[in-house]
Amino acid sequence: MATQEECKDLTFEEREQHFKKYNQLRNVSSEPATGEEIKETWDLYAQDFDRFVKNIKNIAHIIGPQELAKQLKVMKCPPDAKIADVGAGTGMPGQTMKELGYTNMTAFDISPGMLEEAKKKDVYTDFILCDFNEDTMEKYHKQFDHAISIGSFVSGHLTCGALDKIARIVKSGGLVCISFRERNLESEELGYKQKLEEMEKNG
Repeated sequence: MATQEECKDLTFEEREQHFKKYNQLRNVSSEPATGEEIKETWDLYAQDFDRFVKNIKNIAHIIGPQELAKQLKVMKCPPDAKIADVGAGTGMPGQTMKELGYTNMTAFDISPGMLEEAKKKDVYTDFILCDFNEDTMEKYHKQFDHAISIGSFVSGHLTCGALDKIARIVKSGGLVCISFRERNLESEELGYKQKLEEMEKNG
């Protein structure tokens, strides 16, 4: 991973190459990243992140919220339903949710830098700095009507244990919308698919 010192004099294109290299290394690594590594990485790239996403034409932050909103409308869910955005990053999923009419979003993220960028979008009612891998999240149990997490369940980031915590912060009957890359979902090493099947079986 590049450092602040290495990146400060680089052009945007050079910083983008650092970011892509980090993602490539992380995607093939079998070692989980530490919370400090994740925080430092996203702090480093926070100001450029929206442009990175746009350049690679990643639209998960649009599709995921659209799918959640579609189901919420079927449920006749009010626009002020309390929704947790886990791994909110710079707030791109929250921005889409607001455009779709949902205005009571709480942003959870491990990176102070990412949350600072999210605040600029004026789409969240609260911002919570936390680590879903390490923190118990007990104080938030059943505090949310629904939850969404886009782009955080990937190699080296949120683990299977975070799935349990997201489920626990949502009230009974609430929806949880999570995006996965197919290779991550099918990875036996990461165990996401097996964990979801176990959670479904146990209700």
